[in-house]
Amino acid sequence: MKKTLPALLLMIAITAGYVSAQNLPDVQVGVHHDSNIEFTVTNFGILGSMGGSYSDPETGFPAPGAEFPAGSDIEYLFVGALWIGAAVDTVDENGNPVLDTLVSVGNDGWWNIAELWPPPEGEESFWEDQVIGDEEFFAIYSDTSTDPRYMLPDPTDNRPHIPLGLKITQNSIGWSSEGMDQLFVINYVLENIGGRYLHDAWIAIYYDSDVFHASENPNQGAQDDLCGFIQHGDYGIGWIADNDGQPEDGDFTSISPRGATGIIPLGASQPGLQINFNWWISNVNTEYDWGPQLQSNFDIWGVFPCGGRGTPCGDKAKYQIMSNGEHDYGQIWSALDHTGEGWIPGVPNAENIADGYDARFLISFGPLEIAPGAVETVTVALIGGNNIHVDPENFSQRLENHTDDSLSIAEYYANLDFSEFLEVADAAINFYESQTSADDNGIALPEKTTLMQNYPNPFNAETIIKYRLAQTGNARIAVYNIIGQQVALLHDGIKQAGEHSVRWNADDFPSGIYFARLISGDVSRSVKLILLK
Repeated sequence: MKKTLPALLLMIAITAGYVSAQNLPDVQVGVHHDSNIEFTVTNFGILGSMGGSYSDPETGFPAPGAEFPAGSDIEYLFVGALWIGAAVDTVDENGNPVLDTLVSVGNDGWWNIAELWPPPEGEESFWEDQVIGDEEFFAIYSDTSTDPRYMLPDPTDNRPHIPLGLKITQNSIGWSSEGMDQLFVINYVLENIGGRYLHDAWIAIYYDSDVFHASENPNQGAQDDLCGFIQHGDYGIGWIADNDGQPEDGDFTSISPRGATGIIPLGASQPGLQINFNWWISNVNTEYDWGPQLQSNFDIWGVFPCGGRGTPCGDKAKYQIMSNGEHDYGQIWSALDHTGEGWIPGVPNAENIADGYDARFLISFGPLEIAPGAVETVTVALIGGNNIHVDPENFSQRLENHTDDSLSIAEYYANLDFSEFLEVADAAINFYESQTSADDNGIALPEKTTLMQNYPNPFNAETIIKYRLAQTGNARIAVYNIIGQQVALLHDGIKQAGEHSVRWNADDFPSGIYFARLISGDVSRSVKLILLK
């Protein structure tokens, strides 16, 4: 079941504009409408709309989480959220040096703790642009706020939020063209602005899907989801789907949720990352709050502070589950005995979990070392595939009432068709590789000329502007003030095809809004620069 607590009500009130107080964060929402998945993003670390808790600024109606196909009223995302955890140097009560594990979350998925917020109104933190894809949203937020009005402590330990000191620039990219219209590439640029070294940092996407059609009760729709992990590409994919696709009178209809959505990690600025996949069932009854865990891990930390074996409450438990090195077995196998394979025992209602329940997963990657002032980038994709369910009787004949039969479960899984889902995953992988691969001369070869958003932005004194040229030729990059006057020429000359960067040192310029413009051949691109001193 979903918890609705004061923290959630406060966040909804802030988002909807009902709370009016000085220096509250300028929370904003954007909805990708141009793709075959209508997908909501925010500038406070959340993906999705928490069941339409905030409005679509374009339509005024409750925002979709991830409506797929677009216009179908079939929902595939309740809430997704960015989690970031790391070990930091501190001292104990006796002044001895120790490591503390801190985690900052857009939403924890249970107590609705929110620890990632944009700056106050007046500092640009959310905007729409068209840099690489057909529709893009940029967001800036951080974990540095400790304002008690909306930074509520975790009720399991009453520990106040302790920032890691990270500023995040988020860029979600969508496309309208067939073959790319069922995926969103999401870049997270993390800058350590806190002055502390972040050891063994882990980045994760929390994903609670709740698959149902609008004609169905949302609470009922959330109770029959299935999740799992597919080893595909370099890292694998976490997915969630409805357990049976909701056939009516023995056949699928236009309101049947037959597809699946999920998260695939694509890469990071630091190579060789490990990918972990964990899923669990949250329950107010701690006996039923459960998820797969390796016995060796459970022996170290035991039950979580919430009292269960599933929901990771508190920073330490969150960090443990992000960094535990597990690839949990799929939900459909929950009622079988896995203790001989090194996993903890199941739960009394395992058969109910195995044939569909309110599941959520966490896909995490790391460890990264983030020094003070360092900038790291991680990239994931949200993907969707149609027609996972192809046999209306697959669930009723092979999984329902057969969760103790490994052969029947295997037949159920074999009758799911992930072919389109994996094709979309390959499209995301190919896009990412096209942006990061190089020819023999080490020069990136993009398909089109682009000017990327400067970083950092807003900035003080100096910023970096990257651009990509599809072909060798003259490239001119200049900076203009708000009334269109050129104030700086950063480059004007021949450049090889590939990726390049220029720096603009604005020590001698006043605070304000400026524009960088790239002209190459018949292509002209601009981005907004915000100088704050």
